[in-house]
Amino acid sequence: MVDTSPFDSFGFQVAFACQALPTDAARHDVEYHGWSRGRHTGPWLYVEIDVSGERHWVGRFERGPADYPFTGTFGCPHPDYLLVAASGQAYVVNARAPQGSGGWAQPPIMPVLGVRRVEGTPLVVLWDFQDMAAYGPEGLRWRLSHFATDGLKVTEARDGVVRGTLWLGGYERDDLVTFQVEASTGRVLVGSEALERHGARLLTGQLAARG
Repeated sequence: MVDTSPFDSFGFQVAFACQALPTDAARHDVEYHGWSRGRHTGPWLYVEIDVSGERHWVGRFERGPADYPFTGTFGCPHPDYLLVAASGQAYVVNARAPQGSGGWAQPPIMPVLGVRRVEGTPLVVLWDFQDMAAYGPEGLRWRLSHFATDGLKVTEARDGVVRGTLWLGGYERDDLVTFQVEASTGRVLVGSEALERHGARLLTGQLAARG
């Protein structure tokens, strides 16, 4: 089995090349192991990384539940980093030094349902059913926690604004809300019902990284 989606740089300059490898990767010399929280049992997504003139390595990334198919490899705003999504489980990895201090991290978004670059900016956003987060060249910039009851979906990310829809309410998901969020700060421009009624929080710094 091979994940056929090619690497998507999102138009960022990157310092490496990468490609998915066959799941049966016993022949590969795996250097990096990305583990999902508390599991370490697989199955795995294998990715080959080549930093031209410096190093070549293979990483295996533990997949999330099979119910969540979103899988791919993506560029990040920093040229040394890539974002790997393996069945909804995400990893941000330093291609030059995956094992070093700060070499990898798991975004506080699970399961990842989508990833987009904010067009014209050095930012990417990713989201799950309820939360949304943004990464800049410095790493995780902000997270909107409990932004939706369910069904959060980003439909557009350009002109410095992230746009989409989400559901608010109880089990009936009775209110479909259109939102607009300032990409650079996470500030909600349209759709403040999520903040006022649902107890959503905008988190930055170390608080944003906590799952």
